[in-house]
Amino acid sequence: MASTGPVGVAAAVAKNPDTSRILPLLDKYFAAINKHDYQSFFALFNSPGQEELSAGQFSSGFQSTVDSNETLVGISDAADGPTIAAVTFNSHQNPANSINHSEACTSWHISLFLEQDGAGYLIGKPPVSYNASYAPCP
Repeated sequence: MASTGPVGVAAAVAKNPDTSRILPLLDKYFAAINKHDYQSFFALFNSPGQEELSAGQFSSGFQSTVDSNETLVGISDAADGPTIAAVTFNSHQNPANSINHSEACTSWHISLFLEQDGAGYLIGKPPVSYNASYAPCP
């Protein structure tokens, strides 16, 4: 398994002015998941976003998870306002805890819908039509 640490940046977004404001949030997001720290995870979301995942859901969903190879691969603006951060990463977990209950490693491509919060961002509620994409790790 690759080491965990600060989120990497794809060349395509390295010069985007929002990158420096998004990266601290992503670093905290993945650190909270890897430490299985619900309170730190919960604090990264705005009020509507906080309604999406209870402590129990977090615990059962991330209890054996360790993420790695986290990379910010895209930044865009939604028509209705949020900034969208596209992120790829590998999730290593007990196979029974995986999305399909059979993989020890899953490669994810997610979008986080961000709302400005002072000089940084908080994670907002995704649109109802949103679905992350995933596949077994290569």
